[in-house]
Amino acid sequence: MRRGLVAGVLTAVACAVVGVWVVLRGLNFMGDALAHGVIPGLLVGPPATATLLVRRLPVMGVSVLSGVLAVYLGLRLSHHLDLAVGASMAAVAVAVAQFLAVLAVREVVDATLSRRRTRLARSGEELATATAAGAAAVRRLRAGRPERKYGAMDLEQERDRARTMWALGDYTRLAELLSPAADALVEAAGVAPGDRVLDVATGTGNAALAAARRGATVTGADLTPRMLELAGARAVREGVELELVEADLEDLPFPGGAFDVVVSVFGVIFAPRPAAAVAELARVLRPGGRLALTSWWEGGYVGRMGEVVGERLPPLPPGTADVSAWGRPAFLAQVLGGAFTAVRSEVRSLPWRFPSAPATRAYWEAHSPSHVAAKRALPPELVQAMFDAIEEQAAAAAGPDGVVSVDAGYLLCTAARAA
Repeated sequence: MRRGLVAGVLTAVACAVVGVWVVLRGLNFMGDALAHGVIPGLLVGPPATATLLVRRLPVMGVSVLSGVLAVYLGLRLSHHLDLAVGASMAAVAVAVAQFLAVLAVREVVDATLSRRRTRLARSGEELATATAAGAAAVRRLRAGRPERKYGAMDLEQERDRARTMWALGDYTRLAELLSPAADALVEAAGVAPGDRVLDVATGTGNAALAAARRGATVTGADLTPRMLELAGARAVREGVELELVEADLEDLPFPGGAFDVVVSVFGVIFAPRPAAAVAELARVLRPGGRLALTSWWEGGYVGRMGEVVGERLPPLPPGTADVSAWGRPAFLAQVLGGAFTAVRSEVRSLPWRFPSAPATRAYWEAHSPSHVAAKRALPPELVQAMFDAIEEQAAAAAGPDGVVSVDAGYLLCTAARAA
């Protein structure tokens, strides 16, 4: 509504300028011009424009309606033919001015709906550097690696790489496959009306929207502006209110104890420094607050995919964070144990179906940001080997009709913030 009122004021000013000029050209009397031409236009312009922006009525229809009403008011107030003609001219000017002004205002409003846009790297060299995280996401990650030590510059570069990687590919299709896990996570977290919920690495907003539907006050945080745009568009379509914030999960812009519940659907597992990420999640949770997250179980389809692909790719550099470690209950108990109590993990089922093994390969090539990134960063022969492994794994799971049925099993972990 505030946007509509502001737009109405701007439109009224434009109408006044054009209307005064046209009327004074046809009449030579300012008092009559204001009374019979511009004032009716000013009365009609703001509410009509507000209605357009808030209710989404057609632009031309509202403009014509405003012109007709302005003409009617002008004629009713007129006592002479020349004044009626002058008022009609002013009304037409009001309609034209409003139409042009509303188009301009709509452009401005639409531009402001995308929050915190940032420029993505486009040169081939930048993309090759930025997608190193993608190659890491699909390689085999061995247990027991020490957590990598990052300097300030290393962390910023890592964030830039992640921000660019997660904007690659058509992630919306992959998010649809993950939606049941998000619903189960919100259920397990016990989200209730009035809870203050933070969805870390919100992506397209699966968990954030599920929590908002339960009546919670929800904030979604993500490092990638493109993901926030997709989440915001979904919230608008569903009529759900979300606060969306661009933020790094290791440096959240919220005060301590700001949330009752923190959730993360396959998000926190990509943190370059697991201990630092867990400490930040604990900081923003109130004492006794609830944490719930999902990770890819090492025995599930995605976990096994990492192993199969990793066998055909060179090992990662020493010190690289072990993403697959989050798929082991023992690791979750260890990394969460310092700041959380009642840490519980259970394997959940997530059935997926693909039309065929080649279709499975094509799906990951098009919709998984990490695979798209690896495809751009790796030599062609390694890219071929990576997707050959994915297709062979899918073929082994195909039925007599060729349809691939897999269980993308995952760990659902819950914990309570220590007092």
